[in-house]
Amino acid sequence: MTQEVTLFNDTIENNIIYGGHSNQEITDAVKASHIDEFIHDLPDGLQTKVGDQGILLSGGQRQTIAISRLLLQKVKLVILDEPMAALGVEEGRHVLKLIEKMKSNNISIIVISHNLEHVFKLADRIAIMKNGEMINILNTSTTNRESVVKLITFGQT
Repeated sequence: MTQEVTLFNDTIENNIIYGGHSNQEITDAVKASHIDEFIHDLPDGLQTKVGDQGILLSGGQRQTIAISRLLLQKVKLVILDEPMAALGVEEGRHVLKLIEKMKSNNISIIVISHNLEHVFKLADRIAIMKNGEMINILNTSTTNRESVVKLITFGQT
């Protein structure tokens, strides 16, 4: 899932599904991603049109729809590129909770982020990259932010 979520100029429901899914599967994905928390405020609920690229929705709402789409597809691995970029504090918290929920549901998650607070909250391991090369892999339970910053900055702990 990229920073810029791809949404179609269609309804929320059609942006979640890509094919034949039962109403129960759709309902389960909506509840699991907490879309139901904001669709009640929209004029047509799941049938609300989102506009080109979801222009009529907030960044957090777009991310939530993308996560719902992933949950419906029952993915086993998700790659997130700066998932909280350009989100407000409250929207960021909501998306962070959804990512934590995916993790607790045994979905493997790779997070690409410069936000060490989020990285430490979400990750079991941190791969440190410098100039396109991996220089270290650390376990978050045995390292700290200072060591990670030194590795990123100087290539050493």
